[in-house]
Amino acid sequence: MEARSRADRDGDRVFDDLESKIASAAPTARVSAIVTLHGAASPARIRALEAAVGDLGVTHRFSLIDGFAATMTAAQVRALAAAPAVAHVEENSIVHALNASAQESFGVTKARFDVPSLDGNADLTPAAAYSAADLVAAVIDTGIRPDHIDLDGGKVIGWNDLVNGRTSPYDDEGHGTHVAATIA
Repeated sequence: MEARSRADRDGDRVFDDLESKIASAAPTARVSAIVTLHGAASPARIRALEAAVGDLGVTHRFSLIDGFAATMTAAQVRALAAAPAVAHVEENSIVHALNASAQESFGVTKARFDVPSLDGNADLTPAAAYSAADLVAAVIDTGIRPDHIDLDGGKVIGWNDLVNGRTSPYDDEGHGTHVAATIA
């Protein structure tokens, strides 16, 4: 088992990174976890789970996913994973969507150097300008960095920040830029 895997490879409904963490935890130590249910995380459903496994120290009930965040012991994690109402239990921690190895892994950078015409502008002087009249793709994601090597030269022709309302494009996670660069 990979120690920091954010998946449940063994199918026991406890993500492997959390399983690794609780394996060496003291019996009274509490961990922060997210519990995903097979249905809405109503207060009544959470109370029923707490009646079965003890106080979970619920810190947040989610509305976008059927789940809640809580602090619990290793025994509670295992008991929740065995409960029919629970889909899985995972560590409540910060995750990042990164493009660190995609360029090398999929050969995008090498392909751009080997076949410059893939960019669509390599044989044009001056380089073509893009507009809304061209074939365009909308990417709804974490944002976009217009200065990225695959997106520079005016390829980003629109922007709407539905989270923070900023007027200039940015990407505070990197995933949107990764997706847009792959499309470009």
